[in-house]
Amino acid sequence: MRDLSRKMAYSAFSALMIFAFASATFAFGGMGGATAPQAEDPMDKLDPTAPVAVVNEVPITKADFDRELSAYLVNLQASTGGQHAGSIVPNDQIKSDVMKTLVEKELIYQEGVKTPPADLDARVDENYQAVMARMPSEDDFKKALAKDNLTEESLRELLKRSVILNNYIENVLGKDVEVSEEEVKKFYDDNPQYFNVPETVHASHILITPEGDSEEAKEAAKKKIEGLREDIAKGADFAEVAKENSSCPSAPNGGDLGTFERGKMVPEFEEAAFSLKPGELSNVVETKFGYHIIKAQEVTEAGVMPIEDVHDKIAAFLRRNAVNEKLGEKIEELRAAGSVEIVTPHLKKQ
Repeated sequence: MRDLSRKMAYSAFSALMIFAFASATFAFGGMGGATAPQAEDPMDKLDPTAPVAVVNEVPITKADFDRELSAYLVNLQASTGGQHAGSIVPNDQIKSDVMKTLVEKELIYQEGVKTPPADLDARVDENYQAVMARMPSEDDFKKALAKDNLTEESLRELLKRSVILNNYIENVLGKDVEVSEEEVKKFYDDNPQYFNVPETVHASHILITPEGDSEEAKEAAKKKIEGLREDIAKGADFAEVAKENSSCPSAPNGGDLGTFERGKMVPEFEEAAFSLKPGELSNVVETKFGYHIIKAQEVTEAGVMPIEDVHDKIAAFLRRNAVNEKLGEKIEELRAAGSVEIVTPHLKKQ
C-alpha cells in the first residue's frame, strides 16, 4: 500500500498541481541552501524583475522562476526521501522543467481567474496565517520575505494564485469527474502488488552488551541476561527490567522496538522474533550487538488488504489521474490558442 501512496503523492498530479502552493511558500519551508554551486548561467545575471517568459502578454519574472526552481528542488528532495539534500545541481533540464511548469501555471491561472471560488479572500487569509505560523517570530517572517524578494502584499498575491489554480483544477476541470465501483475493483484486482501486507511483529527486547571483547566479558553478559530472563519468567515486569538493565536506546521505552517486518533486523534477532507468539518470551539470543531477550507483543501474518480498507484511496487515485488527464488536454488547448514566448534561449526546448 505504501507503493500506491507514493504513486499518489508524486505521480497522480502533474508538477503544476504539486507546486501550486509550494512555490508560494518555499521560502518559509527551510530550503536552507540545498543545492550545490551552479555553473554560470546567463539567467544568474538577470534582475529579479526581468522577464524570462511571456504568456499572453503577461511576463513571468526571474524572481518567479527562482521561487519555482526552489519549490521544484524541495519536492525533488522529498520524493527521494531527502537522500540528495545538499547535492542537487539545477542543470538546464531541471530549469527547462521549471520553465514548463511556470508557463503551464500561468496558462491555467489566466483561465482559472475567470471563475474564482466564492470564499477566495478567506482561503488566502487562512493560507497566509498558516505561513506566518511556521515562522518563529515576525522578524524572521520579514527576513524570509526579503530573502525571496517578496512583500506581504506580493506573498498574498502568490497565495491567491495558488488558491485559484487549485480551485480551477479541482472544482472546474474536476467537477464532473467520477470513478465507478467497477473501476475501483478493476484497479484492485489488476494491481495486487500495492495491497500486499508483509508479515510483521511488534516486539520489545532487553540487550546486554559485553564490557569488552574478552571471553570473560561475554560470559558475564550472558550470565546477567540469563538471570534477567529468569526474573521475568517468574513474574518481573519486562518493561521495568528493560528500563533498568538494557544497553539499547530503546530502554527508556521499556525496550519497545515498535513494529517491523522481515529484513529490518540482524538475522539471528529476526529469526527469534518472528518465531514467537504474542506475549511469548524468547530464549537468550546472541547477535553482534550482544545478548538479547525478546518479547513479542503482536504478530501479523502476511496477507492482502481487503478492498474495503483501500477503496477510498484507490478511488481518489483514479480520480486524480482522470483530472490530470483533463488538465493536460486543457493546457494543450490553451497553448494552441494563446501566445507563449520563452525569453531565455537555452530553455526554449520546453
